[in-house]
Amino acid sequence: MCMKSLHASLSQATLVRVSTFANLGELRERQFRFSLDFVSRRTGIEPTRLVSLETGEAPSVWEAEALGELYALDADQVAEEPIKLASADSLTLLPLQKEFVDVSPDTRARILSACRAARDATSLKGGSGLVALNQRPRSSHSRGKVPFQQGNQYAIDLRRTLGLGRDPIMSMRDLLHRHFPEITVLHANLGLDGVAGIALADRIRGPAIVLNLVGKNENPFVRRFSLAHELAHLLFHRDRMQPFGSLSGFKYDANLAIEQEANGFAIRFLCPESELRTLAKLDAHGAVRELGKKWGVSRDAAHLYLKKNTSLEVPSIDQMPSPSMSVLDVWSEAERVPGTIFPLVDVPSERRTDVADYAGKAYSEGRISRDAFARLLGVTPEHDLERVLDYLSLDAPSVE
Repeated sequence: MCMKSLHASLSQATLVRVSTFANLGELRERQFRFSLDFVSRRTGIEPTRLVSLETGEAPSVWEAEALGELYALDADQVAEEPIKLASADSLTLLPLQKEFVDVSPDTRARILSACRAARDATSLKGGSGLVALNQRPRSSHSRGKVPFQQGNQYAIDLRRTLGLGRDPIMSMRDLLHRHFPEITVLHANLGLDGVAGIALADRIRGPAIVLNLVGKNENPFVRRFSLAHELAHLLFHRDRMQPFGSLSGFKYDANLAIEQEANGFAIRFLCPESELRTLAKLDAHGAVRELGKKWGVSRDAAHLYLKKNTSLEVPSIDQMPSPSMSVLDVWSEAERVPGTIFPLVDVPSERRTDVADYAGKAYSEGRISRDAFARLLGVTPEHDLERVLDYLSLDAPSVE
């Protein structure tokens, strides 16, 4: 399957069709698959009132804002009929994937909150960063290569481009910040339904990577693997002329090949194939320990690689060694999640890093109002926003 496999069934006609909805009810049911009661609970709008809004009554300002907040859209988008989503918006793609349909409504709402945060970060930056990302050299897809081989080629080419040689990557978090500043990186609580991360690329929301803070990504080894996995999607698995939106964590036939490519890339980007082959000369326990200690590769990823790509006798995963506390501490610090200790506990996790940084700077420089700063943080103006400025080492805006 080629790199365009995710888009194979998404013709431009399909994108246009799914991005236009007759009313709010059609948007709720067809696009986001929420029940009326769920939307009522999340927005505070009574079910009877929602029915009226979904059958033609104009929403008030606060109702439009509440619905826009849930649906990751602008208030004026949900206030018009028909409701139009830009065909260039990656939000039109996520609901077409089984990964989105099969998770709980709460998880879908959390995914949409992360997509809204990515949009706000892009708007605050003053550009999506796609131009810079599109100008980067790309590996060509080699017809006939199995996914892990293609992922290895991607890893070889990117390591060469970035001048990494055969050295360990001491922090994927720092590598992205240093080499890919155009990519917004957010962290969100996406629930325990199995979604590890989101990759978005369009003029409205990205390029952006959203990592799930709960579940497997709580492990720093897995977190750095997930960052590499999502980076592969943004660099190699999107058609630059179309929006891209991918949910990682499931294994459906529709996107199995690119998920395998991204996994193949991730382990070989963290530890070059030549080093992996050298480590395979050790016994399985020694190889797993070395992959964890020196290269920051998780026990699960190391176990899977050794089992599928070497002739070693590989014990079951529960018989493999776990990293020592000293090793775990080193990688925990290297892949520390920014914003974990945030001065306002009410600020959602997806707004504690890039959104807070960009919004804080804009407020400090007087480019946005205090109310706008609060909205971008996901809190009310009554919160102590000046504590956030102190946390970001920014000055309060000057009073004319």
